[in-house]
Amino acid sequence: MSATLFHGLAQFNSDTSQGMKDVVWGVMECIGSPNFADFFPVLKSVDPQGILKKTKICFEKLFAIFDGIIDEKLKSGGGKDDLVEALIELSQRDDAELSRNDVKHLLLVRFLA
Repeated sequence: MSATLFHGLAQFNSDTSQGMKDVVWGVMECIGSPNFADFFPVLKSVDPQGILKKTKICFEKLFAIFDGIIDEKLKSGGGKDDLVEALIELSQRDDAELSRNDVKHLLLVRFLA
């Protein structure tokens, strides 16, 4: 499923693949870093290490990449060949219960799994 999600990022040494690599590395650093605010809740609003700010930036970049993937799939007008296209098709139905934002969050869950 990951291959179908990121097939467009497979061109090595391209700007897109380097951007994705940077985002993935940033997400791993943010998630894996010990946060003092977790141990001392008083510091949560201060964010002394800037981890929450870095995490927000990384996820905004990741959602921008997902937007690009969704836009590319919409331009190609393909069928339900992969997970992304199936989710897009579900979100475009008249009685759709999924929005584009829901699709991006489902891709995030798949990405993090």
